[in-house]
Amino acid sequence: MLGLLKDADYRQGQTVVRPGDLLLLYSDGVVEAESASGEQFDEARLLEVLRDNWGRPAAEIRDEILRRVHRFLDKGQAQDDVILVVVRIASPRVDDHSQIPERAGLTEVL
Repeated sequence: MLGLLKDADYRQGQTVVRPGDLLLLYSDGVVEAESASGEQFDEARLLEVLRDNWGRPAAEIRDEILRRVHRFLDKGQAQDDVILVVVRIASPRVDDHSQIPERAGLTEVL
């Protein structure tokens, strides 16, 4: 769990991930980054970066998100922390000795 709020409603769930899937975790400072005019970067812009860069490695996606957020700020400072975790799920290798289910196939975490 990332970021706890006292009165928030938290739910637990599961999902299936497959090779090629992308997991993006980000702080509110990413989508709430404000331009000089007070406009927020928002989730629509974040999704646009993901669509534009879907086939690229996790590190490049992270770098492009940060580039676009900083370009959006236009020399301004972020008002909050800007934290990203980008994970690309890969196929397990035959010679991979980490075939423990919770570790298999995870190759890029940035």
